[in-house]
Amino acid sequence: MTEAEQRVRRITAILLGGSALGLLVWDVYVANNDLHNDTISEIVRDLSHRFYSLPFILMVVMGHLFWNQPPEKRLPDAARL
Repeated sequence: MTEAEQRVRRITAILLGGSALGLLVWDVYVANNDLHNDTISEIVRDLSHRFYSLPFILMVVMGHLFWNQPPEKRLPDAARL
């Protein structure tokens, strides 16, 4: 892997980690304020009642993130037959 590829991967990892940390901090903040039904999970749940495709879209995104490897790399060596 070239140095430029490593730099881009590092920047992507930093942005991903920063976004996750930002969402976590925000969710803790809104979970502890005086308003109700304002956490990320509550808003996503409510949106899914209006947009029926939202759970499917989230499932596709999760599948893309975690199952996009070739079949021989999906399972640990001990789990292969």
